Amino acid sequence: MKSKTSFINKTMLQKNVKLYWPIWTLYTIVLLFNGPFSMWSRFKSAYFIYGTNWHKYMLDIMSPAISMEADMIFIFVMALVTGMAMFSYLYNSRACNMIHAMPVTRRQLFSTNVLTGLLFMWIPQIVKYIMSFVICISYGNTKVVHIGINLLATMGISFFMYSLVCLCAMITGQLVSVAVMYALVNLLYGGAVIAIANVLTYVSYGLSYMEFVRKISATWFAPMLQLLNRVGFHPTMKNAGDDYYCIKYTFRGTNTIVVYVIAAAVIYFISYKIYKHRDLENAGSFIAIPKLKPVFRWGLGSLGGLILSIVAASLLLGLRISIGVPAIMMLAVVLGIIAFLLLEMIIRKNFKIFSKALFKEIIAFGAFVVVVFGGITVYGNVQENYIPKLADIDSACIAIDFDINLEGKDVEKILETQKILMAQKKDYFKKRYDDSGYITISYTLKNGEKVNRVYHTTDDFNPHKQCKAIMAEENKPQNIINAI
Repeated sequence: MKSKTSFINKTMLQKNVKLYWPIWTLYTIVLLFNGPFSMWSRFKSAYFIYGTNWHKYMLDIMSPAISMEADMIFIFVMALVTGMAMFSYLYNSRACNMIHAMPVTRRQLFSTNVLTGLLFMWIPQIVKYIMSFVICISYGNTKVVHIGINLLATMGISFFMYSLVCLCAMITGQLVSVAVMYALVNLLYGGAVIAIANVLTYVSYGLSYMEFVRKISATWFAPMLQLLNRVGFHPTMKNAGDDYYCIKYTFRGTNTIVVYVIAAAVIYFISYKIYKHRDLENAGSFIAIPKLKPVFRWGLGSLGGLILSIVAASLLLGLRISIGVPAIMMLAVVLGIIAFLLLEMIIRKNFKIFSKALFKEIIAFGAFVVVVFGGITVYGNVQENYIPKLADIDSACIAIDFDINLEGKDVEKILETQKILMAQKKDYFKKRYDDSGYITISYTLKNGEKVNRVYHTTDDFNPHKQCKAIMAEENKPQNIINAI
């Protein structure tokens, strides 16, 4: 009789541990060599490197044991490998039907595999902590609180990253597609931002690529990047004569980990609900949830169209061919449709995909790409035509030959120069392949915001002749001295 109360099946747990012992064993070895053993080697040679005052360098010596960057990279890989192993039976029809025919509920299967996967990561991390603690104490280092913080942080990150793998495992039907989906979940948002930023800066004039990326980049949706950027130990260094050593570590990223741990609890719940209603017949399918297949091919297809159109336009520039916005849009549609069809072939695992219904969907998809590309273009045109009012500007900077900083009414000279540069748009787009340099303008508004512009020019544009007002300002002796 199937149990309705137990969440964990001990037999399955023992089977997972015995069957997949090489995974957690290898992870344990990697952590030990990267952390405590490396630290131990440093302690052994500390006297020969630092001399009799080597105790001052205790915190420097223990750095391998609390290296969050290395730990997180290991977790990213370990979470994927463990998740693929725990749910590997879902991707083989025979194994899938056999496992689900056993007197074990799906709730037990899911909970047991989640617990096993977490134990595979948490136990080696605890072993690493114990070994690091013992080594530190044996060499007289009592500042071991950082090792405990490192343990809690890595366990929290493991909890989150494994939840992502579980979600990917539930919505896919092939082992390789788990890895693909895991990469997409972590990198898709960043790829979309880069694609949109490239299109925007190509179809508009003067907009700064990096400014746009910073403006729309919410790296919470790119977990790997967010964790690597926000989580870690920041050392406080002391410079005493010839000595330069760490006196304190400050941990950063607690809030980030807490947010992701809360998100992980929700993701585990969603993953379980998907697993509970998962159709076993979808074992072997690239996407196991039929309703997600259109999202997959439309999302990646449109993104592929945007990226490939800019790549193609850039290659044409190398051949001294500059194409306009309508031509780039058509490239995005055509290349997007090609990407759409390739994705459909991958999903169906068949080259014979064409049908009347698919042709209708292709037409709708092409229209969707036009709308997306058109929306980016309209947004770019609105942004490129924005010039802040003089009354709203606190200070401004322009760089032609060198930086010039102006305030008050003198900023009008930069505003005038910007209008002259904006008038060069059509000429520049016709000869974009003759890009000879750029002029940057930066405004600091009174409300604290910044507006940055980067105007690329060709050889036909001579700022020394066409921007006389600002060039007169640049030629002032004081500005030349400031630049030097």
